[in-house]
Amino acid sequence: MVGERDALIEELPIGREVQFSIGEMLAKYFGGQLYYSPKEDIDVVIVKKKKPIWAFEIKMGEITKSEALNSIKRMSKVSERVGFVSLKEKPNDYGDLNLGPKELMQIAKELSS
Repeated sequence: MVGERDALIEELPIGREVQFSIGEMLAKYFGGQLYYSPKEDIDVVIVKKKKPIWAFEIKMGEITKSEALNSIKRMSKVSERVGFVSLKEKPNDYGDLNLGPKELMQIAKELSS
């Protein structure tokens, strides 16, 4: 699920486009809006009624424990619920929600039906 954009793919790092696409899908799944938080260096923030309901760290590869702990500190400043997404494999239970490729496919199927 890649959103249409005016920018050419050469202008965007592929990791950023993946984050945006997954963020769009998760925002739709949770009934919120996608928001970026550049001050806190958080990949995705989902807002509902002007209140952050989820913050996510999204990685193309695995998420290490030290990365997760650092991300939790940043994301907890913005949202009560934090999640991790890895396109390689489901992350360990670091956050309130941990999604790997299988879980993302299930969410995509639910949204498309």
